[in-house]
Amino acid sequence: MVTVFVCRKCKGHECIVAYLEKRSDATVRTVRCQKVCDSPAAGLRVDGDWEWFGPVKGAKQLEALARLADGAAAIPKPLQKCRSRSRSGSSPR
Repeated sequence: MVTVFVCRKCKGHECIVAYLEKRSDATVRTVRCQKVCDSPAAGLRVDGDWEWFGPVKGAKQLEALARLADGAAAIPKPLQKCRSRSRSGSSPR
């Protein structure tokens, strides 16, 4: 089972948590601010490496995050633009 970490400080993080709990099999945990965005951010392991995405605020991005949490083979296109390259490979703080 995949665990998705969601920044709890950003406004609107409840939307990501609720969506993932409803639409995916992932376990969702809130963590302190990851300093990657001004809006909701989420992180999970992709091919063994941590990847952080922020801001995740659109419907397409939320669906892509749910697909990735459920085992998509590659990072979906809607998430590629919001991927945090500076935090790539870093575990949650």
